[in-house]
Amino acid sequence: MTEKRIGILGGTFDPVHFGHLQLAGAALKECSLEKIVFIPAAHPPHKEHLNISSFRHRLAMLEIVCSSQNNFSVSHVEKDLPKPSYTIDTLKHLQRQNLDSQLFFIIGGDSLLDFPGWKSYQDIFKRVHVVIANRKGLQKALLTDFLRDLGFTQVGKRWKGIHSMKDVLFLEKVPDSHSSSIIREMFIKNEIPRQYLPEKVINYIEANNLYRTP
Repeated sequence: MTEKRIGILGGTFDPVHFGHLQLAGAALKECSLEKIVFIPAAHPPHKEHLNISSFRHRLAMLEIVCSSQNNFSVSHVEKDLPKPSYTIDTLKHLQRQNLDSQLFFIIGGDSLLDFPGWKSYQDIFKRVHVVIANRKGLQKALLTDFLRDLGFTQVGKRWKGIHSMKDVLFLEKVPDSHSSSIIREMFIKNEIPRQYLPEKVINYIEANNLYRTP
């Protein structure tokens, strides 16, 4: 039986924007995935000091954008897992739910460099394929040097690991660098960031009076 290939894209998504959707679309195409599952973080440990919109609103905005995309879906799994929301715990849970699937964990290059500060980060490489989207202005050599330090070796377009680590892949497409914080600031200034957000997400934000105060 052929294993399914599922992409996992986590984040705060406060709000979800075109950059997130471009990243998901690139991974879907370049990695030959069957679908992308968006995982909004319930209580991200590295953002506990920030004022993040409620999980309910962030989940609802993702459901809006996924409803019109056959290959996109959203999971509320982190709402039910122990807090704070550690990536390794979420991935373990998703693996138990998808025993017939290969999981591809999609991250930005800046997040890869932060991996040593993540809980059990080396175990992430052993459980799932890691798909890296480089960021504009970030030198790819920093990322490849990091992988080599972990024991990865480039073989064609893939990076092969040691000690049961799964493959790492780089996306060729570099998504636009949209900033959720800048988008929120635009709403505070009564500016409508149509260049960054789907119209239905804007309508939801306005209907629920999100981001109107600092």
